[in-house]
Amino acid sequence: EYYRDSSADPITCIDEVLRRDYHSSFCEAYESFGAGVIQTGRRFGGETVIPDAAVLPVDKIPVETIPVSSIVPVQIAALSLQFFDAGIGQDTCIAVLARDTNRELVSNGTIEFLSLDTSPVISLDNPSASCDTEVCMIPLSAASLEVFPEPFVPSVSSPAYLVASMNEAAPISLAMNILDLNMNEIRSTKGAPVPFRGSWVATWDGLDDNGHPVPSGEYFYSLHVDGALKVGKIVLVRK
Repeated sequence: EYYRDSSADPITCIDEVLRRDYHSSFCEAYESFGAGVIQTGRRFGGETVIPDAAVLPVDKIPVETIPVSSIVPVQIAALSLQFFDAGIGQDTCIAVLARDTNRELVSNGTIEFLSLDTSPVISLDNPSASCDTEVCMIPLSAASLEVFPEPFVPSVSSPAYLVASMNEAAPISLAMNILDLNMNEIRSTKGAPVPFRGSWVATWDGLDDNGHPVPSGEYFYSLHVDGALKVGKIVLVRK
């Protein structure tokens, strides 16, 4: 309806409605879509937009493989959706690069996976041309992983992962509380833990209990896991 009434570029119309009504953008929705469609076959992690994703072959979507600690050139072209993966043995992470709305803008740069425990380093001559997220589908070592990513930059497809347990079996109960530095509770949830990188985690999307985005800053978290208490601090940065 907005496109019909405005007669503007349809991609720009989608972006404006997402920003106006959903606290999102075309680029964030596009990267979220990419993170969903890449999860097929052995990559399936339980969250995807494709029915029966677990039984689909993994070779239907082109993915460029990058050796760890290698710098690879990348170009962001008009409305492109690109996938780059790096792996060690059976551990694999895939970077999803989504194009923003400006069809005329082309950005060149590089991408590098320094390790599989950190997000890839993406350097572009025009960072506003795209947005990105990371999908890790094979369990990785989480010995030193407490909160990922850190700092946490909220988006539709990239919540913060808070490690609750590293046992093989999932915790029976998990409750998460997020508080500001004045110890005011802003988010409280109870739910099933999520498997991620060889551990069990709670996730936070950067919203408060009313569904409103919280501002950039430091926050405390507490995890009640099967009667035990774990506390820590998380840094949230909004672009």
